[in-house]
Amino acid sequence: MQISPNRVFIQKIEEIEDPFCPQCLTVDIRFPNYLIPAEVTTYVSFGLKLPVDAVRHIIRIEPLIDNALMLHHILIFLGGGTVPENNNPLIGGMPKSTYYKPIFAWAPGADRFDLPPNAGFNVASDPNKDHYLILDNHYNNPTKLTNQRDSSGIRIYLDTPRANNASFSLIGIVGGISIPIERNLYRQGGYYNISPALPIPLNVFASLPHMHKHGQKIWLEVVRGGTTFKEYGKLLSWDYNSQKVYPETGTLLGGDILYTQCLYNTVGVTGGNIVGGEDTSQEMCLMGLAYYPDVGVSQLISFSGFLAPVLDCDYPCKNYTKALTPFPPI
Repeated sequence: MQISPNRVFIQKIEEIEDPFCPQCLTVDIRFPNYLIPAEVTTYVSFGLKLPVDAVRHIIRIEPLIDNALMLHHILIFLGGGTVPENNNPLIGGMPKSTYYKPIFAWAPGADRFDLPPNAGFNVASDPNKDHYLILDNHYNNPTKLTNQRDSSGIRIYLDTPRANNASFSLIGIVGGISIPIERNLYRQGGYYNISPALPIPLNVFASLPHMHKHGQKIWLEVVRGGTTFKEYGKLLSWDYNSQKVYPETGTLLGGDILYTQCLYNTVGVTGGNIVGGEDTSQEMCLMGLAYYPDVGVSQLISFSGFLAPVLDCDYPCKNYTKALTPFPPI
């Protein structure tokens, strides 16, 4: 993995006349003709202070995709506190600190992300709160091509505050995945408990399923009072090149248990086990959920453990056997 010294920049800031939001301030944030290293995997992230002098809500995020061949995904985070020096690299790899708040993820096939009319991602003018944005690009270059460049990024729409602050969580597992070769319908996953202290219901309005190229099926099951209440992000025919944000309705309540489950197929794969990781050749089992209000839910939805691997367990795979990590594949 390589951290590049290339710089990112705010390309355009303007008030726009748009039937969608005539009063919005739009900000284009792009990588400036970025030279992609001849490495299999490159992550590069930057911190950028947003041009706001009052509280605003992000109400739409549009991907601006240039080199789709090389770009594996874009992650967008908000951060508070001290702003990293503008246009300087912040970190390598996906941000892992709970200090950064994820708000959006683009993957192949995804389109723009519109928030509901009564919610938006809060951007503050207070430097102690969320007032800078982290743009995190992951490039996948398996054949180590040279002279590949990219100017991908995002366009965000900033409006006056709406009734609710929105939030976004990635619920699932990456570490702990281990899939043997020559397996079909091989279930891996994790479970999360929502604290009974959750003060009010969370209204879910979007889901974003994410696996890599060995994925077959994915879903997040909400178990309430011992029975299945709802499923989010259910895809029973996974297509790596068609990863979309899906509209949802429903709630999360204190005491709910969330099971993110993924089925994989490694028939015909050679080499060793497919493990969890950030490379495209590795695997993930993640479900993004967008909801409102923002109640600091990162403190209330907590990873509880891994589901034991199960072979030939097709959807709905009502097997909730828990496992310690690391656990032996089957």
